[in-house]
This record gives sequence, C-alpha cells and structure tokens, in this order.
Amino acid sequence: MKYLKKSSMVVVLLLLVISVVTVFTFMGCKNEDLSESETVVSETVVEEEIDEVAEEVIIAYSPLSMEVAYFKSVVKFMQDTADEIGGIKFVIGDPQADAAKQATIIEDLITMGADAIIVYAIDNKTIPASVDYAHEKGVKIISHISSFENADITVALDEYEFGYISGEAAGKYITENMEGKAEIAMLDLDTMGGNKVLRSKGVVDAIAEFAPEAEIVARASAFTEEKALDTVENMLTENPNINFLVAGNDSGAYGAIAAIESKGLLDQVMIACIGNEKRTLEYIVDGKILWTVDSGAEATGIIIINHIYSMLTGEDYDDDIVVPVALVTTEIAKEQLNK
Repeated sequence: MKYLKKSSMVVVLLLLVISVVTVFTFMGCKNEDLSESETVVSETVVEEEIDEVAEEVIIAYSPLSMEVAYFKSVVKFMQDTADEIGGIKFVIGDPQADAAKQATIIEDLITMGADAIIVYAIDNKTIPASVDYAHEKGVKIISHISSFENADITVALDEYEFGYISGEAAGKYITENMEGKAEIAMLDLDTMGGNKVLRSKGVVDAIAEFAPEAEIVARASAFTEEKALDTVENMLTENPNINFLVAGNDSGAYGAIAAIESKGLLDQVMIACIGNEKRTLEYIVDGKILWTVDSGAEATGIIIINHIYSMLTGEDYDDDIVVPVALVTTEIAKEQLNK
C-alpha cells in the first residue's frame, strides 16, 4: 500500500489540491473546530463560495455524523494526508445521521464543484440515486465502510471480524478470570443498518464460543455517548448483576463508563469496546476499559485520500480495500499514546 506519496503528476489535472478542512455552515462561515458538527446544506452554496474554489480540486466527505468520535478521527487523518500531498481542499458535509439531509448535501457538494465525494451511506436504499447523479456530473464517489453499488472506490472493514475479535477477547477474559460466567450488557450499532449487524453477530458468536456459560442479559443500540449513558443507566437498574459490558464503538463505551461510574460500579463491571480513539487508549491505561479493537481510523484516512489522489491523477489504485483491524491491549495502548 502506498502511503503519503508525492508525485510529479500533480501538474496534470489542475493542481491536486487542498490546504485545510473547509466547512460551510448555514451562514457560509468557516468553523475549524472539529468538535462541532459541520454541515453543508443547500443554503450554504452561494456564488462567491463556488467562485472561490473553482480553480481547485475538491475532495468532500459526508460521514454518518461528526458527533461520533470515529468520524472525527478519520477526518483528522484525511486532513493530515491531504496536507502532506499538498493543495487539497477538503470539505465536510455533516448530515447528522439524516439520510434526506445527506442526499441534499451530496447535491450541494456536486454543485460546489467537488471532484470526489467520500460517503458513509446512511440509507443504502436512497444512496443509489445520489451516486447516479454524481456520475452524471463526472464526480467520483467513494464508499466509506457502508458498502453500496457503483462506488468508484470502496473502503470497508470486515465488520464480522471486527466484532469477533472483541467477543473472543471477552469470552477468554470471562473464562480465565470470572470462572466462565458473566451477566453481559451489550451496546450494538444495529440501528445504523447495513453491515453493522455483522459486527454484533461477530461479538455474540465469539462470546458463545469462548464463554458458553456467559449470558447477554441486556442489549440495545447506542452509538453516541449521551444515548449510551441513558441506556446503560436503565440496564443497570433492570439488571443489577451486570458485571461485563461490550460496547460496539468508542462513544458507547464513554457513556457506559459515565453510567457505571455514577453508580459506583466501575470496579465491578468490566468494559470492552471497539474503536481506538485517544480517549479510549487513555481509559485503557487508566484501567477503566480492558481493551478495544483498532477501527483503523488512521489507516482509513490515509488510504482514502491517497487512493483518491491516484484516481484523479491517473495513477494505479485499488478500488476495493479492506482496512485491517486488531486488538489493542494495555501495552499497545501505552505505545500508541507515546507516539
């Protein structure tokens, strides 16, 4: 895999592009704080903005929601990679988990003059129309994680393996440290749809294989910190003997920690998650989380921008990429934090 390459072919096809993450808000202003949600909607595409970017190659990204830590992390590495290549304008269109808004945003990005749009599809039933429209206008579409047809490049995770790795670690921990028995709470991402259901299946299958006497006594979808906090508080009220929790992403784990800590149970409920944000690594080192599974946010950001760069400059590129994932334990977390 080629990472962070420079090429003399940059002279071909305009000057491949971008300097900073540019975000257009409802008033057409810039917001450089990635902790806030950034949205491109139809009202923001004003004439002066189109003129301003007309001579640049534009790479745009429509995630699920910038409220989710994973997407913030991917954006960071996309931006870093774009800066390394040089001259790339990177625009975020945040649909805030709204499929209808995402369709509008994609149209606006095309109108703006985007050369390539990276899309985490919120609704696989509605995304084909957006893809067809983009291709009619000569715009390349990159599928990020949520697979859909006719994407020019597909970048995916093996969602089943992603979940299985976490479930295997949980099952082994329960067998080795809890006499094979545990009452487990599970936060899944099933309401996101698509292949997120496979992630949950991987977790469940592995726990059943490695700790067959353990029982999942509470399960619900919660992929934001706020939702997970409320959900886990209710779970603990209804199932006071919960002693293990598996979260489907980082944000879910953060909410779970807050809920468990508020009840004074942090030393009684073991927590594992999937994602590998910096905050997660710190929690692992502090002993609040047992482990996580690296979601490959860094590799994803680097790979996507590099392959778009190759595609737009006529170089060789892979159009079907699976990002590798791996278990992150305490020692690995320390190493990553020290980088």
